[in-house]
Amino acid sequence: NLDTAERITNMKTGTALVSVLDEDGAPTIVEETMILPPMSSMQIADEGLVIQTIQHDSIYGKYEKDIDPESAFESMNAIKEQEEEEARLAKEKIAQEKLAAAQAKEDAKRNKENDWTGRIAKKIRNRTETELINVGIRSAKKFLSGFFK
Repeated sequence: NLDTAERITNMKTGTALVSVLDEDGAPTIVEETMILPPMSSMQIADEGLVIQTIQHDSIYGKYEKDIDPESAFESMNAIKEQEEEEARLAKEKIAQEKLAAAQAKEDAKRNKENDWTGRIAKKIRNRTETELINVGIRSAKKFLSGFFK
């Protein structure tokens, strides 16, 4: 029989009140026990001891090398930059194709006008336009002269 409140107020360094589980998993009665202090030191560890401890560890050989794999962020940025570059090149290609098409159209137009058949067709078109204008003027004069007689 243990008065827990009284025991806690009278406890000394290195003592504790504990309860553990028995074989069936049921908690046991609280008992006072002694606790062993850690066997470690707070001093700076000797370099040789540090190296020896690392080399005898079970995971030695797995984590000594610094590895900086490409992160997902870096991968996504690389993909984004590549897509932007491809889009820029596609726009440049389209602009060059438009410029080439406009130049070809201009050259074709110039060649057509310089061609003798093109010149003849232009002269015929000009004469036809002039004749139509003259016919229109004569018709208008006759029409108007009919009103003033």
